[in-house]
Amino acid sequence: MGQGEFGIVNKAKLKSINETNGDFTFMDVAVKAQLPNMEVEDFKSLLREVKIMSHVGCHEYIVSFIGACTRNIKKRKTLQLKFKFK
Repeated sequence: MGQGEFGIVNKAKLKSINETNGDFTFMDVAVKAQLPNMEVEDFKSLLREVKIMSHVGCHEYIVSFIGACTRNIKKRKTLQLKFKFK
């Protein structure tokens, strides 16, 4: 979809399961993944974005933040942010 200062954004499908009946549902999402070899200060800025977006909640002019994958975050790797399409 595009690339910004801190990462690249791709369109994806988020698969979730209905706990009541076991059915799967799919949602279109934007996944922002960090660029390789990101500088420490840029990585910190991306972490600040996660913190801010997690507190914003729903707003008609801002995409909804679903969550972030922080696997290997201590190594500054695999930080992905997921946003819901309207």
